[in-house]
Amino acid sequence: MRQISIIIPVYNASKYVSRCIESILNQSYKNIELIIINDGSTDNSLEICNKYKNSFSKIQIVSIENNGVSNARNIGIELCTSEYFMFIDADDWIEKNLLYDMSCYIHESDLIIAGFEILYPDMVYSYNIEKTETLSLNEFLDNFDYYYRSTIINSPCSKIYKKSILKDLRFNVNIRLGEDFDFNLKYLDMCKSVSVISGSSYIYDCTIAGTATKIYRTGSFEEILQVNLKGKEFCKRHNVREYNKSLDENLCLNGIHLLDVLANSTNTFDYKHRESLVLLENQVFRNACKSIENKYGPKTIISKYLCLFNNYLLLFLFFRIKKLT
Repeated sequence: MRQISIIIPVYNASKYVSRCIESILNQSYKNIELIIINDGSTDNSLEICNKYKNSFSKIQIVSIENNGVSNARNIGIELCTSEYFMFIDADDWIEKNLLYDMSCYIHESDLIIAGFEILYPDMVYSYNIEKTETLSLNEFLDNFDYYYRSTIINSPCSKIYKKSILKDLRFNVNIRLGEDFDFNLKYLDMCKSVSVISGSSYIYDCTIAGTATKIYRTGSFEEILQVNLKGKEFCKRHNVREYNKSLDENLCLNGIHLLDVLANSTNTFDYKHRESLVLLENQVFRNACKSIENKYGPKTIISKYLCLFNNYLLLFLFFRIKKLT
């Protein structure tokens, strides 16, 4: 039974970090090292985490100045003493047998991926991997479209990585959107095999208000364009078929979401207009909007056409009215 290091970045997570830690300590798989990176929390998250030192011997708790989740994960990688490690976000939790089920394949694969559930305030999405199997990288990438659309390939959570393969790879702390996808693509570049585990035993909690996805930061449009480009370059390197549709669809939807967030921010109208042009006048984004199917709700379809018309005033008014309805 090989040790698995679990890295948890924690920032102001006092309301739910206990749920996360206890789900790890209650695993049927017991050879675990727990590494908690307190990323400058201003609540009592650190005090809560410290209480677990008495009940669990293999635990490291490190406090740093707040510098974002990517930096916290990088520090966790440096601290872990195991060949095998995984990330769990402080507001998430895992079901009892997840680590055991994944550990059965650590000798077979360079990367182990499990399915997951996402909890929203009004619904639950389950991204279940139907069949447990070990695949060559090329076989795994034959299903790139599904793994990308379901975001299974996007997040660093619900995965076991190998430190010997990782080498010097770390999360890029200079980007805030798509850094996880960027990390996974670079890691997959070094893999020969991937095991996928059936079920959905990692639980993402998206019911908590005040998430970073509701905040617009200068440069966000450039970052989602880079995510699209990196995805396409990766797929070309590995001869992945039929990847443009899913990547472009995601670019269009993410762009519309960010335009909505920008429109409803407290920035000046001139700033909003100036920022929006980075996306609205970008031909890659425009082509992505043209390619998206009209299978989404009317608000998304209206947003798509307003983007193509490149009329920010109408787009701005539409997003402001949409927020009120």
